[in-house]
Amino acid sequence: MNPAFERASAWWSGLAEREQLLLRAGGALLVLALLFLAVWEPLAKVRRQQQVELTEARAIAVRLETLAASASGSTAPSLGAGQSLLAIVDQTRKASAITKPPTRLQPEGDGDTSVRIWLDDVPFDALVRWLAELQSRYGVRVADAAIERESGPGLVNARLTLTRG
Repeated sequence: MNPAFERASAWWSGLAEREQLLLRAGGALLVLALLFLAVWEPLAKVRRQQQVELTEARAIAVRLETLAASASGSTAPSLGAGQSLLAIVDQTRKASAITKPPTRLQPEGDGDTSVRIWLDDVPFDALVRWLAELQSRYGVRVADAAIERESGPGLVNARLTLTRG
């Protein structure tokens, strides 16, 4: 046999029964603590994070549904009628809390009725307020939107198609 094992076995045998019981109980508690910290706690943390993300996603869905309902139920105002859609989008974005310039801004289709805009790392609340202002003041509505959560709190990447008329 291994000499280290023989020494450990002799040491164990030299302990009183009460000491052996105490060491067994301590070992069992140590195993339980390790299982809790290595398995249960990470799983619980992931579940809590998913619940937070689900709540945030539901809030975003409610806000987008509210925007869509208000966009479909109102008439387009005449404010900005003499301006191009690109100019309206750019000017209102600069005046909003969205300080970061768009990654990409391009007219879509023919004429001045549709614009595609790519915004990265923008605050979601500022984006929603800006889109609501575009709809209520200029009659610009969101025809298509892809919004993804970004790593920072409250930040999103948005790919939007905005239309007028």
